[in-house]
Amino acid sequence: TSSGYGYGGTVGYGGTTGYGGGKTYQPAYTYTPPQKSDWEIQQERAAEDKKKRYESVIKAYNASNWNDVIYFCNIYSSNNQMDTPEMWFYYGYAYHRLNRYNEAVAAYQKYLYTYPDRNNLVITRSNIAYCLVDAGKKQEALKELKYCQERGYNVENLASRIRALEEELNKTSTKEEAKRAFEAE
Repeated sequence: TSSGYGYGGTVGYGGTTGYGGGKTYQPAYTYTPPQKSDWEIQQERAAEDKKKRYESVIKAYNASNWNDVIYFCNIYSSNNQMDTPEMWFYYGYAYHRLNRYNEAVAAYQKYLYTYPDRNNLVITRSNIAYCLVDAGKKQEALKELKYCQERGYNVENLASRIRALEEELNKTSTKEEAKRAFEAE
């Protein structure tokens, strides 16, 4: 029949009216995702920029391209964008590798000053000491090495390095005293 509740007609399952026939479900409202505020957009961009800065330093560091590490860090430090503690450490290490000891010491000290609670404080102080020795500031280096030793840091025969430095300083001071005594006569 053409009317009723049968299976093949215009009324019923599959027809133009009734259950599932031609009509589509329309929700009462449409979902629109919340819009981000300008502040949220700025924060996301800042986070992306920070990540790119860090990655540029890490990429240069991993390639042992010390001049690029210094280049990037010079830009970032001049713009107050040294975002992570490690960037200051890498900055000092790059200078250290290029035998620019005074700059290395300054960067390492900035790292320690800016982030004093770092776990690798003693390692950084020992790096400072080695730079100071190479820069000819042996008395300051001795102070740093003793600091490291007092905190239980014993790498690369630290005690023997301290002894050798103390002996060298004693010889130097004895020579200076003899020179002064000779000049006084």
